Amino acid sequence: VATDKSSESKALDATIMAYIHDPNINSCKEVTVDCSPGGGLTCLSGSWTAFAKDTPVSCNGQLHRPN
Repeated sequence: VATDKSSESKALDATIMAYIHDPNINSCKEVTVDCSPGGGLTCLSGSWTAFAKDTPVSCNGQLHRPN
């Protein structure tokens, strides 16, 4: 019996560190998401929009979910 793990490993490889503005707009709380820079739907972590670090102290870089 063989087990196909190819889709599982691809999903794990796509996760990146991102940031949510929790508890306030100036916060950068770390989360792990399956998103990337570029076009597509807005990256979410739960109900929060997830962002990339755009400077060493702010996290407002746009991230997008795979289509």
